[in-house]
Amino acid sequence: MAKIGICDWGIGGLGVYKELRKRGSNADIVYFSDSGYTPYGKVPKDELHERWLKVKSFFEDEEVDQIIVACNALSTVVQEQGPIVIIATAVRRVVEDNRNQAVGIIGGIRTIESGIYDLGYGHLGSVAQPLSALVESGIIVGAEVEETIRNVVEPISSSELIVLACTHYPVLIPVFRKLYPTKLFIDPVNNLFEKVSFPMDGNCKADFHTSGNIKEMESSAEKVWGLQLKNVRNSIQN
Repeated sequence: MAKIGICDWGIGGLGVYKELRKRGSNADIVYFSDSGYTPYGKVPKDELHERWLKVKSFFEDEEVDQIIVACNALSTVVQEQGPIVIIATAVRRVVEDNRNQAVGIIGGIRTIESGIYDLGYGHLGSVAQPLSALVESGIIVGAEVEETIRNVVEPISSSELIVLACTHYPVLIPVFRKLYPTKLFIDPVNNLFEKVSFPMDGNCKADFHTSGNIKEMESSAEKVWGLQLKNVRNSIQN
């Protein structure tokens, strides 16, 4: 039976999980949220790579056929090869396809400072780490969200198109559009699926794991994605 692993620092990658199901994949899914660890966007490169090796080992023990790295920050230390697919490739595709426009990119500290999306087209970047924290806490509407979005977008306000380089952000697109109706906000996940297989021979089973607080993950997943996670387990302790 086909089995796909999805990893993210938190619940952002659950959007990838939902999209897989929406596209009709019956593959068994193993989802890992590393929210018990320091946010990947704040972790030095060498330390983050060591953490990735632990996450990869976890998925190998789970005997997955493919791993989707749904975290842009983690993508800065992971090489896409074989069964490993990284969200960064999808973001680069968006930047490349829109190279003749004024493109802005928002993401975590590591994502922006790494230069992973600097393809020589003069795009602008803005750190949006606080947005990830809000979404992770289940906060996706309200004055705090709007103020944070303004603080993130204003430094790159000359951009016509803004790429959401964190899987936590797409759920906020309605708020982005409300505040900036003339700008185009792009979720790169559609490009991600160009490299993801859609096996139909699974049992549609899903196992959810976290290194963090189980109750917080369950609560935020329902508030943000409308998902009622069952039997979440703690894995990969620090």
